[in-house]
Amino acid sequence: MTLYDPLPYLKSSSSYKLWINRWNNELKKANYNSEDGTCDKRRPPDKVLLLCTGFANIASCPITISITIFLLWQYLGPSCLGGVGVILVMMPVSGFLALKNRQLQERQMKLKDKRLKSMTEIMSSIKILALHAFAWEPPFTGRIEAVRNGAMSLLKKYASFTASIGFF
Repeated sequence: MTLYDPLPYLKSSSSYKLWINRWNNELKKANYNSEDGTCDKRRPPDKVLLLCTGFANIASCPITISITIFLLWQYLGPSCLGGVGVILVMMPVSGFLALKNRQLQERQMKLKDKRLKSMTEIMSSIKILALHAFAWEPPFTGRIEAVRNGAMSLLKKYASFTASIGFF
């Protein structure tokens, strides 16, 4: 194979054309006006699972705390009330952290939706600009990286809040 051998270029060009044709067929099939393409939409089974888990936690937490306090009273006596005080103080802190966690997750999902829509737009534009000596890469890469960096900062905050909830 020489430097000017056209065979590798023809192979990559034909595979690129095949990829573009498949991409166009998938775009024609997709309906982007519906909310099925969004990341923040929950399915009904997920909601049922969350509801059942929430009810189980609401029912079991007071029983678990009562049994724990009773057993601690058996071992430590009145000094276990300090632990109960810590539990009572940390419950609002944990609730606040969970609320912030949910807000961060919602913002992150919106950024992910924005990134996916940008990627779809870019892939449609690449089809048009594909033969123009790859001049499209830097501007599109910059747009995607900006959205992705915002999502990554939110993911880091989300991870720190999740870790702090486990700690408290």
